[in-house]
Amino acid sequence: MSFRSSQPLLKCQFAHRLPGRVRIVCRAVKYLSAEQTDLEDHFSQLRGVRSQRMNCAASSVVLTYDPEAVNDEELLESVESLIQIAHAPHSVATSCDPPARPLRPSTSPRGTARGRRA
Repeated sequence: MSFRSSQPLLKCQFAHRLPGRVRIVCRAVKYLSAEQTDLEDHFSQLRGVRSQRMNCAASSVVLTYDPEAVNDEELLESVESLIQIAHAPHSVATSCDPPARPLRPSTSPRGTARGRRA
């Protein structure tokens, strides 16, 4: 399975997986360098995870884990959820950008702003 830029930003997939080790890629990781330490802390607390490494430049997360404690699909879902949570503040901030053109108060037919008396 190839990693493509057409992949949704927050959708994660396996770059490769072996029993006890996975590399998960997600385009959003590239934009989460400020949250890297927090995310790595969360990844290390996932059930069965022995070690983790996040590489923002490669948009990937490598996890070594106990295959008897957790399966790779569960890890993929957990990593994707954590990345979505970490990315959420960025989405909210961009949706609060000021409008492209200034808003004007509505005026009544007489030319005065609504709700005001002349």
